[in-house]
Amino acid sequence: MPRCLSHNKGVIIMRNLTVERTKSFVGCLAKAKIYIEDGSGDTAINGVNCKFLGALKNGEKQTFAIPQEQVRIFVIADKLSRNFCSEVYTIQAGEEDVFLSGRNRFNPGAGNAFRFDDNSDSQAAANRRKGTRIGWIVLAAAVVVGGIVGFILANPGASGEPKEFYYEGMGITLNDYFKETSANGFNACYQSKDVAVFVLRETLEEDYSLDEYGQMVISVNELEDTAQLKHSGGLTFFEYDYTNQDNGDSFSYFAAVYKNGEDYWMIQFACREKDRQSYIDAFKSWAQSVRFEEKA
Repeated sequence: MPRCLSHNKGVIIMRNLTVERTKSFVGCLAKAKIYIEDGSGDTAINGVNCKFLGALKNGEKQTFAIPQEQVRIFVIADKLSRNFCSEVYTIQAGEEDVFLSGRNRFNPGAGNAFRFDDNSDSQAAANRRKGTRIGWIVLAAAVVVGGIVGFILANPGASGEPKEFYYEGMGITLNDYFKETSANGFNACYQSKDVAVFVLRETLEEDYSLDEYGQMVISVNELEDTAQLKHSGGLTFFEYDYTNQDNGDSFSYFAAVYKNGEDYWMIQFACREKDRQSYIDAFKSWAQSVRFEEKA
């Protein structure tokens, strides 16, 4: 039954909006933050003032009170990325309660952002194109052709002095061409002139073997036709390619998975597809350098 809220301009008739975040192994660590279009809101998303409604954990469902007028619902991962990795759904005016569902979908270029199911909203489509273009900046900045910046590495995958990087109990040895940066949807990110390393940590309720986790990642991301879980040199990993449909750029990924206590980690090494053979040995070496602090 519709509810009423007092307002300085009168009485606003409210209805219920239920949002369900379908459980997914993509981006399951971060909460999906739900906002509603509101002229008095204190958060601007793509130029629209919004008010915070709540945050959804992976697999969670919540119900919010919204007005019966037409409104836009936004979902973001964080305020830093709100203008290029947001999702929007326009709810038409009406009295009936509304149910929406969605999940984080695989797209490295857009930070594996949340997407509503069956969303044909034109603004959502525009946001997704924008998100893919901007989301790839992290990787694009890492793959600038060496000649543009005045040097070409003779053996870029193996050169450079070893350099240690750490994130909350995880250590990895790369080289001093890398620097720490950030990428939406990942816990940590490191980039050099032509390689990007993406770190994702997930804590799952069920106890899976490493092979089970790796296979589920492949399955959930619909990579079964192109990726196969492999074991070599003490690593459990898979490889895949991704093409940015907006500009045709193709990238190759080497994704290694790890387990430490209740935590599952996936560390992805990425370069342009044409450079894969130059880096594959370095990717494996860097992946083998990963170590974890022992869990108490």
